[in-house]
Amino acid sequence: RCRSRAFARDELFSDVLAFPPGAPLRRHPLMRDGGLISQDRASCAVAHAAALPRGWDVVDGCAAPGKKSTHLAAKLAEAEA
Repeated sequence: RCRSRAFARDELFSDVLAFPPGAPLRRHPLMRDGGLISQDRASCAVAHAAALPRGWDVVDGCAAPGKKSTHLAAKLAEAEA
């Protein structure tokens, strides 16, 4: 949890940033341009819990709007790098 006015790196998920409640993120350029995606911590846990091996293809048949899928794709791309 982020208790200050600034953001912090999540203590469990190193690729997740925690922002305080009510942080005005919707107007931030990174949010508008897709550089940051807002989702709750439990949703972020999905990509970490899946722990897919390198080279796997994934189909998410329930993706709407696809934030967990986007996070999972980023994790897979990170594994490929």
